[in-house]
Amino acid sequence: MNTTTLSFIKKEEIASNILSLLFKKPDNFVFDAGQFIQFLIEEQGITHKRAYSIASAPQNAYIECIAKLWPGGKASSLFKSLEPGDTCTITGPFGHFTNKTDTPLILVGTGTGLAPLLGILTEHLTYADGKKPVHLLVGFREEQNVFKEELLNQLAKKHKNFTYSITLSQPKHTDNTYTAGRVTAHVSQYIHANARYMLCGSPPMVKEVRGILLTYNIEPKNIVFEIY
Repeated sequence: MNTTTLSFIKKEEIASNILSLLFKKPDNFVFDAGQFIQFLIEEQGITHKRAYSIASAPQNAYIECIAKLWPGGKASSLFKSLEPGDTCTITGPFGHFTNKTDTPLILVGTGTGLAPLLGILTEHLTYADGKKPVHLLVGFREEQNVFKEELLNQLAKKHKNFTYSITLSQPKHTDNTYTAGRVTAHVSQYIHANARYMLCGSPPMVKEVRGILLTYNIEPKNIVFEIY
């Protein structure tokens, strides 16, 4: 098993129980936007593997992972204990949730399923200079769960071909800052016959959105997904 050692830089709680973790990217580490890595966590002679998508672009000097904290979780305990300069052992990259096409993109994600979509977005808009329309539909439970909105806003201001919408399934306020409802209630607004759809989130969400897209005669080959 090939392994890589990552040097930890810093972490930030970017939403309720959601951490952004930055690691220095080794010079010889190559990956495609949207792929994931596995952290190897040693405990009493047993190696536990925990998979996390890379939220940064391959061109960045760092690797960013976005992790939801779970009580007693092995990766959660590791991440909470990390201090700058600490090291982690990983394997990877893995996965085929990547984009090599030059077609309009519709990205649909929920919760931390936004992570690989951020890497894909950043590379496509900032480094690949993609000109085709890109829309991100991302859903969270409530306001305190929203993260990376500032980055999305910056990308939308800089790239006129990029738009995004944030939906909340259980909003606590009624100030119209965000759209109410699950992403499944809104995906039909973004039907584009020639678009590539990239879905990332829970199995029920992915299954339901895929089913909706198929009813609109979107070709199955144009729908790719990653389940969290």
